[in-house]
Amino acid sequence: MIIPSKHEKLNESLIALGSEILNSVKRKNKLVEDLFNEFKVKHPNIHLDNFFLTLVFLWLIGAIKKEGDLITYK
Repeated sequence: MIIPSKHEKLNESLIALGSEILNSVKRKNKLVEDLFNEFKVKHPNIHLDNFFLTLVFLWLIGAIKKEGDLITYK
């Protein structure tokens, strides 16, 4: 969810998911599909929409960039 509420789970927020994505991409540049599959193992209940919203959030704040088919740490 974009707008947080008191009922939102902290580990499913965009900021928490974003920190995990940044940690993963810092180690190695990854394809979007590989990154999502890695997250499905850690967070089986994650929705594709939340994952993409997190990528857009990270891109908007300048934390990641897209180079070809890879997501890279900026």
